[in-house]
Amino acid sequence: MIVIYRQDGKVLTVFQGYIARTKDNTIWSDDGNRVSLEDGVCAVLVAEQSIEHLITIDENLMPTINAVYPDDFTPLDKDTIDSYIDRNTGNNISKAIHPMCGDHETDGIVRDQIAQILSNLGQKPTAKFAKLQKVAIEQIAKGKDEKATMQPGLEE
Repeated sequence: MIVIYRQDGKVLTVFQGYIARTKDNTIWSDDGNRVSLEDGVCAVLVAEQSIEHLITIDENLMPTINAVYPDDFTPLDKDTIDSYIDRNTGNNISKAIHPMCGDHETDGIVRDQIAQILSNLGQKPTAKFAKLQKVAIEQIAKGKDEKATMQPGLEE
């Protein structure tokens, strides 16, 4: 969860979920919300927590968050912060490999490298690795066939 607040501590808004902050003081949430921070406005990542007790509804049915940072929020512990950074780093690696299915592409790269190393060493793969490779090769071939059917004339 991220808390957007003024320098005096008055909370302006709260976003649930992990948020990434970019160099230009823009913050993106998991659900696609974008917030540009202006002078005097701060953002901090805090532990996920209920904030219902901090919200009041006025006569026009407009919600207001009656909170002050840091008094009304549970901070993240070091292990959680490290986990968020590690997850974000992993996501960035995957997206750099392939924007839609980076984890699968990365898995394929690692499988290919392991197969090459085993071959160069003259070693046989374990039965589980051999099965993984067989299934992966079959599914990749099916995917290529499907691509050819869906996009005739396009070459890789």
